[in-house]
Amino acid sequence: NRPRQASPLFCPRSHRRAPLVITMADQIEVGMKLHALYSDGEYYPAEVVSVSESKKRSKAPIKVNFVGYAASEDTWVSMDMVKSKKLTAAKPQPKAKAKAKVKAKAKEWD
Repeated sequence: NRPRQASPLFCPRSHRRAPLVITMADQIEVGMKLHALYSDGEYYPAEVVSVSESKKRSKAPIKVNFVGYAASEDTWVSMDMVKSKKLTAAKPQPKAKAKAKVKAKAKEWD
């Protein structure tokens, strides 16, 4: 028996998949209507113009156009600057509740 040689085209490690995690960024699509935070600190109706997957745009990957404003006013915003009922945030795991410590009371003997 000859030892089996690995094929140069197949590498078992490269075919491992990362666990599937759906983030809010994956749910945003071009043309989606939502509310975005404007520079005055208020949320206004907006439409998604572009979604970038570039590392350079990782902090603000969503380009929105505020309803009623020209395309020259389009702004890049981060995920925490948008609101929509269609977006479901990843729910954090609930923390285990700490058990209450019971203090033993000394009984008084007469």
